Amino acid sequence: MASTSSMIRPLTDVGRHKDLRIYLEKEEKWWAVNGQTCNNQGTSATGLIQVYDVTKNESRVVPGIACCLAERDVYDRMTTLLFVCDASKGKLILRIQQLDPSLPGTAFEPVDVSVDMLSVNDCPSAIQVLDSLPIVAIMTTHSMLYFFEIHSGTYLFSRNFFKEQWRVWSNADNMNSFLFHRDNTSKIHRVSINTDDLIGYVRQVLKNDTLSSSIAIRTGLPGADDVLFNDMHAEYKNIAIDE
Repeated sequence: MASTSSMIRPLTDVGRHKDLRIYLEKEEKWWAVNGQTCNNQGTSATGLIQVYDVTKNESRVVPGIACCLAERDVYDRMTTLLFVCDASKGKLILRIQQLDPSLPGTAFEPVDVSVDMLSVNDCPSAIQVLDSLPIVAIMTTHSMLYFFEIHSGTYLFSRNFFKEQWRVWSNADNMNSFLFHRDNTSKIHRVSINTDDLIGYVRQVLKNDTLSSSIAIRTGLPGADDVLFNDMHAEYKNIAIDE
């Protein structure tokens, strides 16, 4: 037997956009309706996001071109985060905020960062979060992928994996992979994160010891033991010097 439930009605300013996408948090406590309009050349886009709180039966509008919802462990408590991407004057913008209420001192620190896009004639079209890694990817209309670390908003790297235009489909089956599909075809493409080299890349290429330690603690990926040992050794040396 199939059942139906009431759908939220998109607000006028959101519903007037050409494309509408709906995102649900796993327990359906939060909905996000993403209205998006892109010009034919894919060089610019506008959008609005309607965030709906099911418990309170309240909606609010958030500026942004694309969005997604994801649950993350924040201070040992699963909480819903809203991921929004936008663009302004050649810059790609990532904003992350917590939707669920938190106890004092346990809130997710909001993220608001921007990076220069490799092409000024490009704009974000979709955003997706990995289940098992603290990584979010933003895809543009010209199929560029920009990767960020979630908790700090640190820009990791960008790359054009495709010669054609694709859309983010999901992060299903392999939790370290993004799956993409091309419009009006059956083609599916997978982009996977090399977990064996991630911590080493952050530490050696990005020269970000703090971020590599954070990822090591959260994931336990290969190289995590060495990073944590080095951190403990450095802390021990500092204590010895202080004494």
